[in-house]
Amino acid sequence: MSDSIHKNKKILIVTDAWYPQVNGVVRTLTHTRDELILKGHDVTMLTPEGFRTIPCPTYPEIRLALFPATHRGSLQDNKLREVEEQSQKASYD
Repeated sequence: MSDSIHKNKKILIVTDAWYPQVNGVVRTLTHTRDELILKGHDVTMLTPEGFRTIPCPTYPEIRLALFPATHRGSLQDNKLREVEEQSQKASYD
């Protein structure tokens, strides 16, 4: 089995279901995040927090994040940087 399977990973969980909502999805994502962190992974949550939101038309208690292009570009830049770092690291392994 490859050693890379056992290495700690950087994980991004993207969801529109997050606090202050209280439901099964939020509880499951919280538990998943906590378990991944306990296993040593670096987990980042991308949630509606910190974004301008609008109410979902059919469920106004659920807020949907508006995703400005500046955030999208920033995430793409970070992803490219991480891919480069992983490529360079792999060439040394």
